[in-house]
Amino acid sequence: MKVFVGAAVSALLLAGAAFAQTTPTTPATPATPAADILPSQCGAISPAPTIPDGGRATATQMHTADTTYRAWATDTEAKLHCRAAEVEAVNRQVQASVVAYQAQATAARAVSDAYNAAITTFNARGSSAHVDDTHHGGLVSSHE
Repeated sequence: MKVFVGAAVSALLLAGAAFAQTTPTTPATPATPAADILPSQCGAISPAPTIPDGGRATATQMHTADTTYRAWATDTEAKLHCRAAEVEAVNRQVQASVVAYQAQATAARAVSDAYNAAITTFNARGSSAHVDDTHHGGLVSSHE
């Protein structure tokens, strides 16, 4: 009896493993983009088609799957190329913004440095009109 039960359990386990290997599959479709991702003008990628079990499918099923897959792949590839172009355009904008920021920060720092030098020179004269130089907007004087 133990041999029979063991054989039955083994058969079920092997059948389950075989079934898992021959079941049609559909790869995961990418998740919906998060709210902080830039919107796309390219359109949403369609859900992936179901891929039949090549070991059990008929020629008609495989032909239908091939037609469905090719249409999906062509549409998906076009949308991915479109999105890649959008990403490149955004990257160019970001790089231009970085360059503009760096130039503005350099210019602002030069003004602050010149102002700090003027205050240092003025205060060094020993004048009774000492300048309070601790708060100058977002660019705080380094001179104390």
